[in-house]
Amino acid sequence: MQHQDPAIARAAKAKYSEYADELGDVFEYRKLGAVFFFETEEQGRILEDYVRDR
Repeated sequence: MQHQDPAIARAAKAKYSEYADELGDVFEYRKLGAVFFFETEEQGRILEDYVRDR
């Protein structure tokens, strides 16, 4: 099941901007991409495999 909440994505983007303004460009953050969440351990393992393969 895929959940999409644009308000959360916008809030996260704004928070990263605040951190960058305060701390400088110390994050490997790009404005393109996605945020992944998981709800079960199985989904977490799948996501770990996905990230490892990138």
